[in-house]
Amino acid sequence: MKLVLTTVLAAVLFVGLSASAMPDDRVVETVECKLKEGKTMDDVHAANGKWVKFMNANVEGGDIQSYVLTPQVGGIERGLFMYADSYPNLDSWAAGDKATDMEAYKPIQEELRAAADCTKNSLYKSRAS
Repeated sequence: MKLVLTTVLAAVLFVGLSASAMPDDRVVETVECKLKEGKTMDDVHAANGKWVKFMNANVEGGDIQSYVLTPQVGGIERGLFMYADSYPNLDSWAAGDKATDMEAYKPIQEELRAAADCTKNSLYKSRAS
């Protein structure tokens, strides 16, 4: 019994310390898009995967994540989706924005544009609760 209690306490302590060491503020950019005729969500994911890889290779510290959001319930119009890109902080978002001026980014940008029309974006500060 004592071993079980010690193991549980150690696990709780580890999780608590891990959570406190993780930054809880992040910057999230959302981008609203519509799939282009003849393209699939697989095309979107392939292009977005290249974007994530490029950003993490070209922004100091990396830790940039991206999610493709597709509606599941309510008001679903075919082909609508959103990107939600998560950055560790505003500086990394700005560095990512600057990285899009690099020549090496142009083929990725063309692939993203070939897959979807994106018309509206928003930038948010997020904090875990």
